[in-house]
Amino acid sequence: FEIPQALSLSLTVYDIVGRRVRQLHAGEMLVAGSYQTVWVGRDDQKRPVGSGIYAYRIRAGGVIVAGGRMTLIR
Repeated sequence: FEIPQALSLSLTVYDIVGRRVRQLHAGEMLVAGSYQTVWVGRDDQKRPVGSGIYAYRIRAGGVIVAGGRMTLIR
């Protein structure tokens, strides 16, 4: 993802029913630029999660700026 200016950013992964699985960025202050985040298929307690469809949401400055789905295949 790219951000045009320094701001507070959160990136969260959810399961198919909307439960939070993993918080990858939690209100971190990031400077403008391009970023790549890798989710290795583990939850917040570092336990592996099952194969399936997961959603992600990126919030910047408290506003949802991006979201999408991804498929995890084990």
